[in-house]
Amino acid sequence: MDTLLKEISRKLQLLEFKRNKAKDIVEKGNTATMERHREALVALANEVDVVKGKIEEKKLEGGESMDEVCTWSKEIDAKIEGVDAEIEYLGRHSSESRQQLELAKKEGEEALLEKEREKQLKFEKEKLEMKLKYEEKSAELRKENQGESSGSHAKLPKLSITKYDGTYEQWLPFWNKFCAEIESTNLAPVTKFAYLKELLQPQVRADIDGLPFSTEGYERAKNILESEYGKTSEIVNAYVNNIMGLPTIMGENPREVEEFYKRLLYNAQSLETLGKLRDVAGNVRAVLDKLKGIKSDLARAHEQW
Repeated sequence: MDTLLKEISRKLQLLEFKRNKAKDIVEKGNTATMERHREALVALANEVDVVKGKIEEKKLEGGESMDEVCTWSKEIDAKIEGVDAEIEYLGRHSSESRQQLELAKKEGEEALLEKEREKQLKFEKEKLEMKLKYEEKSAELRKENQGESSGSHAKLPKLSITKYDGTYEQWLPFWNKFCAEIESTNLAPVTKFAYLKELLQPQVRADIDGLPFSTEGYERAKNILESEYGKTSEIVNAYVNNIMGLPTIMGENPREVEEFYKRLLYNAQSLETLGKLRDVAGNVRAVLDKLKGIKSDLARAHEQW
């Protein structure tokens, strides 16, 4: 019995010593140290519980009453429960620390992946530019060999494709230019895919960034973009909203009227291209009301208004 009592006393002292170190270990923030200390506390608490059970058995065999044994056991249990709180404290902080490490690792991997993607995009762009230069040079040589007149050697200007910003009204101009200059060529699909990604603003490119850099990925990217931004109804609504959102011109300032006219003409021509201009014919009066300074002159020139 004495040996067991000395053993449990020694283990309880060691348990208390390790328990007091828990806070300092957590403040240092080392995940491995926290987990190792927690495991040591768990093992030591289990050892104390085993010795406690042996002592309880000896006390009962020695004739002590149940109440006396229970009172002694409760004192030991209270000390173990205090350690259990530290074990939970260590487990919670080690879990949080591990989550932070995993998050940092994931962010690092994503940054590396983005860097590789940019490197691949740059490579594809350079390859495309070299191919285009080669094709232009070959075309010039063929014309020279065929003895064409000097006038036929004039180069058509390359289309300047503005990066697509995700607005419905800019979709058709962007897509038509892309199809004319990139999609219609005999370039490899992955090269076209690289060019397509470069011509999208980041918020739009995010829709297709996760696709594989392959022929299948390119086809899926085109379908995603066309289904998301090429909806005729949304494009028409955007042009109509632009027209209805034109400012009211109170006076007869030529510059303001000209700017109004240019914006109206652009949206009206876009609707006409889509075959939807007749659908908004009922808004003519509302548009005329925005030209208060010259409305009467327009009405005299067009009696049907």
